[in-house]
Amino acid sequence: MYALNTHRSLRSVQTAVVFIILWLLARPALTDVITVPGTSCAAITPAQAKEMEFRETGVVNRDPSRDLWVVCPLLRDASEDYVNPVYFAAAAILFNDSEEESLSVEIRCSLIERVAANRIRGKTQFVEVPRHKQGAIFVSKWVMNDPTSSHFQFRCKLPPDTGIAALMTELHGKEGSMVEDSLLELGLVTAD
Repeated sequence: MYALNTHRSLRSVQTAVVFIILWLLARPALTDVITVPGTSCAAITPAQAKEMEFRETGVVNRDPSRDLWVVCPLLRDASEDYVNPVYFAAAAILFNDSEEESLSVEIRCSLIERVAANRIRGKTQFVEVPRHKQGAIFVSKWVMNDPTSSHFQFRCKLPPDTGIAALMTELHGKEGSMVEDSLLELGLVTAD
């Protein structure tokens, strides 16, 4: 009797493992989110770089009187094993580290797609970030010009005492974006 129950238990486990493997293989291969710290961004000139501060929370504009520009390269998978349709999603998580009593600061970022050195297109967004809070710039369902050679970057104009904490990217299909889901859960963006 014990041997029969052990056999049934092993058979149940084997069946469950087979179903899990089949389910994983049937899912689209586009669900990995790549997250990198904001310290991967660079000031656009050496003079501006002197006013940028790189900390564990990200890159921060420490110039007390002027906005500074940063360029942030975005990482992505360039595999050809995609399920159609394939969309690119990207987010920049921004923060306001101001000690002044201002209510909020407007931060501007542009997502730029390039193939080699050629700018293909871009999209600019603005976000109001309250003092000592975070916000996000987010683009989803971006159809890439060239799935293997398109590369992306955020170019952001950071007012004094603001910065970029993290960058997120993913390729996703019609099932939706995990980046968007994460930002919604964190309260950094709202559903349209």
